[in-house]
Amino acid sequence: MRSVLLFALIFLIASPAYAHRPYLIKEGTISDPNGNSLILEKLYGDGIFTSDPVSFQIRSKSSALLAYTPTSEHIAVFCPDVRFCWAFLYGIVSPFATGMKLNHESIDWNSKAQNLDLKGDEAGLYQKYLEDEKQKRAYSYSFDYPEMRKDKQGKGFSASAWSIVFSPLFIIANHIIPLAFVTVLSIVPFILHWLFFKRFSLHKKLHRILLKTSGGIIILGYALFYCLALFVLGFTIGTPLLYMFAAMLLGIASPKLIRLKKKLVPEGS
Repeated sequence: MRSVLLFALIFLIASPAYAHRPYLIKEGTISDPNGNSLILEKLYGDGIFTSDPVSFQIRSKSSALLAYTPTSEHIAVFCPDVRFCWAFLYGIVSPFATGMKLNHESIDWNSKAQNLDLKGDEAGLYQKYLEDEKQKRAYSYSFDYPEMRKDKQGKGFSASAWSIVFSPLFIIANHIIPLAFVTVLSIVPFILHWLFFKRFSLHKKLHRILLKTSGGIIILGYALFYCLALFVLGFTIGTPLLYMFAAMLLGIASPKLIRLKKKLVPEGS
């Protein structure tokens, strides 16, 4: 009986009826060869306990879905022009990404509008999304979850093997804020250690004990916060693990590099 109840609970949690609606995030706009404005967007599904699966799409202002990539954990986009439009698909483990290039010559720029069954306030929001550049988000079950698409190869994009060489640059650019945050978090323990164990020279033994005890408690609490932050960044937000590890090493090495520089470059020189 318990097994049946557990299975039912898992089914209810995983059911699309209880998942949040697929949503569009506008990345920007470009023009097609005829000068008509196009929307660069990402369609997100529901990752349940992890980051939401995503597909990069190009949509016309008349609601035609012109091209889209296969679904991935993350996608970094570089698309300044339809003739040079790239999407890099990657996960949290691999340090490299699969580059997908838009085949602009194969796109039917006069495609018909996508047939969407919008409910309630979804229609008004979607229309505003198409017309107003400041409206960055729209949501509806009729967008379909990208992870449930039957066409796993995408449309209008093709993979490029050589793009893997420069893909790390786009992955880093796509996660620059979380990676910088990890670097800063990795420097903080050195500051705390200096503050509580080296900065002050107390003569009374009791004061030294209290200071070091307080410092130890604070550092322990920070260590727990640090682990939680890494977990959130790695498995919830989906920051690539190898790049996050590199950011950690950079933060850990920074104090040593600063001390080395002071030794090599005397003051006043």
